[in-house]
Amino acid sequence: MNAIKNKDELLKRLSSLFGSYRAEWSRKDMFRHFSEPAYFADLMNFRPCVLQGGRGSGKTTALRGLTYQGQYELIGSDINRFDSDVLFIGLYHRVDTNHVRAFSGGNVDEIVWRKLFGHYFNLIVIADIVDFLNWHEEKCNSDEMLTVDEIRQVLRRLCINADCTNYRELDSIVNDALCDFQNVINNIGSYNSSKSQLSLIGEPIDFLLSKIRSLGQFQNKYFYLLLDEYENFEDYQQVVINTMIKHAANHFTFKIGVTEAGWRKKHTLDVNEGLYDPADYALIDINKKLGDGNKFFEFAKSVCEKRFEMLNEGAPFDVVGSLENLKIEDIAIRLGVEKHELMEEYTKLPTGLTKELGPISALYKFVIAYWAKTHQTPLITEVQNVITDRESWNTRYENYKYHFLFKIRTGRGSGRSGHRQMLFCGFETYVKLASNNIRFLMELIYKTFERHIEMVGDLSSQVSAELQTEVAIQIGEKNLAQLECIEKDGPRIVRLLCGLGRVFESLAKDKDPGTPEVNQFFIEGDDCDQEADRLLSVAVKNLAMIRSPGNKLYGAQTKAYDYCIHPIFAPFFIFSYRKKRKMPLYLSELKGLVENPRLFVEKVLRRYKNCEDDGASIQLSFKL
Repeated sequence: MNAIKNKDELLKRLSSLFGSYRAEWSRKDMFRHFSEPAYFADLMNFRPCVLQGGRGSGKTTALRGLTYQGQYELIGSDINRFDSDVLFIGLYHRVDTNHVRAFSGGNVDEIVWRKLFGHYFNLIVIADIVDFLNWHEEKCNSDEMLTVDEIRQVLRRLCINADCTNYRELDSIVNDALCDFQNVINNIGSYNSSKSQLSLIGEPIDFLLSKIRSLGQFQNKYFYLLLDEYENFEDYQQVVINTMIKHAANHFTFKIGVTEAGWRKKHTLDVNEGLYDPADYALIDINKKLGDGNKFFEFAKSVCEKRFEMLNEGAPFDVVGSLENLKIEDIAIRLGVEKHELMEEYTKLPTGLTKELGPISALYKFVIAYWAKTHQTPLITEVQNVITDRESWNTRYENYKYHFLFKIRTGRGSGRSGHRQMLFCGFETYVKLASNNIRFLMELIYKTFERHIEMVGDLSSQVSAELQTEVAIQIGEKNLAQLECIEKDGPRIVRLLCGLGRVFESLAKDKDPGTPEVNQFFIEGDDCDQEADRLLSVAVKNLAMIRSPGNKLYGAQTKAYDYCIHPIFAPFFIFSYRKKRKMPLYLSELKGLVENPRLFVEKVLRRYKNCEDDGASIQLSFKL
């Protein structure tokens, strides 16, 4: 890649293409970068959909891809193709915490707040619809128009008394009404319900869309209300919108973007009437959709390569090949396994026995020598065992070889600077660290290539494994520090992660091989603790942790969760990012890791190792 010779210009363009992690920051370029995720076709069907994923998982980009602006850009900005080929009109609205939180408190009863919020929702959606009508009229000067009487009826349903003859005037009237209503909410102390008229939630929207869909140019189109960051709604507001989703009219449906654990209320205004998948909506779990097979890898590759092609003025770029990707055995070499003190024992073996062992990797030799040392048997004996039972030993080696990389360089502190205790490299590894989160992946790629360009001046050479590792550690450290900003729970989540990180790091480096790649936990016992559940839920919502349904029952016969630290932090704490094996954790230990991490790290390690020694662990363990 030599199209851009100037290093500063290359860095500037790299920043513009990769530095905009949020879809909102990309603005007009967002659709130039757009790559359809595997689940995009599911979103396009006329049915309510709930798109669930963590921050940075691509919800906003996907929803914006459904907007009329997005669809127009994606078909080449051709209004005739838009009218003939696009079957829906997407109206995007991001739920603004500053706005929706204003609809609470003030000694106002929740029933009144529901009505006030319903009127506000009508106004913002009608405003978006009118924006679309004005947009389409500008693009196509032959539009069939709503009649003056139909416009008047829309305003009446919004409780607005005004004369209006065209869309421009309608836009001004609705936005003035929205501004006036926001002023009322901001001065709720002087609100007089007897003198205020409020519209019935959803009714003006349904009426207007029914009239729009009778117009010639829109007869075959449905409308999608795209609500992003649904978790920002107050609980009662979610209930109100849930009711609309449950009883949506024939003219429009909802597409919801929400974080895991962010959809807190899943019933309607009738508490006995819930929303269920697939009867009332289709749940699209991004993690499950992209975690199936190779889907996220291909999606991430497409996203990155499209941007690199723009950076290189249209020339293709192999993002996978540009990142040095070492095999496990090669990582061991790079970490210095050949110079490890255990390898000196092989020089003492008889030449004939060495030849009989054959040409095996240095890491394989290291595993054999480590086994001999920890089980206090002579190396010559273990080598003979390998020769006579090669198949069993090959299986053992395949199960444990990645785990043993963490035992080549041990000792506290050396992983943060100087010689790395582990290497995290290759595009596939970056994809696994991101764990289906496109924002994390983009951050890793951007910071890695930014550092590489600063060092070598261009992108013609491959990015070293060491540089990739350094960037991955720094991003993990930065994201850990940012978690402290979470109000109330931030410092507690950071302490919990540091405690768990230390536990998993210690298990990875421990001189006893033990159970390989332990990096998950589940809550042992049947005790329930609302505060602990809430803390874990906040950690999941903010991508500090990932949870998945476990294989044990909890409470009233509901499935408990398995938890793991988000893989983005694995390079910083130095343990395996691969989702492998889990350990039990008692509620008292979980709380202890929050309140006194140093003390409880040792307690958890001691208790877990005793369980392994007693044979209590049913998972794969490096025992005789």
